[in-house]
Amino acid sequence: MNDQANEQLIPISIKRASYLIFAAIGLMIIKNIMHHFITSLQVFNDPLNLIEVAFYTLLGFLGIFIGQGKNWARVLLTITFMLWLFICPIFIIRGFRVSTFVGPISILMVLLILIAIILLFQAEAKKWYNRHNQ
Repeated sequence: MNDQANEQLIPISIKRASYLIFAAIGLMIIKNIMHHFITSLQVFNDPLNLIEVAFYTLLGFLGIFIGQGKNWARVLLTITFMLWLFICPIFIIRGFRVSTFVGPISILMVLLILIAIILLFQAEAKKWYNRHNQ
């Protein structure tokens, strides 16, 4: 019962961040389907695509816990995204090589996660995390 009351108090910025993470995952699925049909490369036979799928799977779990207001998920998302920024240019460049549609989708996925992180560290969200995670 306390979890339900706590969930109702979660600021909309935290919920929106969770939705943006899921939108990025949906775009990853669309991108991989497009990539599969545009090229002869099999998505799950390519080690780089497996890394990307693993990253977005982790994001899916973090998105669930962020939607529940877990501070550790917010911190882990930020750290993971910072590490991902070193690898994601490879995926973006590959996306543009495949198609003019796949490249922009890769950029949009990164931007959605960046916006989600910004939402998670806005004043309203910070105050809420400080009050509920002591």
